Amino acid sequence: LGYSMGGALALELALALIERGREVSALILVDSLLPEPVADPRAQTERWARRLLDDVLHQDPASIDEALRQSDNPIDVALDHARSHGVLPPEISQADTRLLLERVRAHGLAFERYQPRPFPGPVLYVGATATAGEAEVRRDWGSISPDFSYREFEASHTTILTQPAVEYLADEIRNIITQVVTT
Repeated sequence: LGYSMGGALALELALALIERGREVSALILVDSLLPEPVADPRAQTERWARRLLDDVLHQDPASIDEALRQSDNPIDVALDHARSHGVLPPEISQADTRLLLERVRAHGLAFERYQPRPFPGPVLYVGATATAGEAEVRRDWGSISPDFSYREFEASHTTILTQPAVEYLADEIRNIITQVVTT
C-alpha cells in the first residue's frame, strides 16, 4: 500500500519481497501519480510553488499566477500568499518552511527520475477525483500489470486522508483486501 510518492516505494518494496521469494497478493496505490519530468529548473520551481498552494495549502495558484511567473523565488511568493491568507501560522518561520520545502523538492527531484518496473500481480488504484483522470492513471500505472483496476471518489490529493473521504478510502481498502484474500 502506498500513498502519493509512496506508491513507487510500495511497488519497489513489493518487488523486493517477491525477489526474496515472498508472496505479495496485490499492490494498492492510493492517489499515487508518476512524475512528469521538467527540464527547466525555473519551471520546476514554479510547479512546486503551485503544488504547494493547491495541494498542501488549499489555495488557488491562479490568483497569483503573474507574481509566480515574475518572481525570482516563486516558493517565497507562495509562502507569503499563504501566510497573508492565514493558512500558515505566523510562528512558523519562512526559513523553517523553506527548509521543509527544499526536502520535499529534493525528494521530488529523485522521484522524477523513477521508472516503474512490471508487477506480476494485481494492481489496485484508489484515487481522488480532483487529482487525475482514469486515462492518465492507466497510462502511468496500468502498464506495470495486466491486472489493473481503478477506483475513484470525491476528494483531492490532500483531503483523501481527512474526514469524510478517509472513511470511504478505508472501506475501499478493506473491500480490496477482502477481494484479494478470497480469490
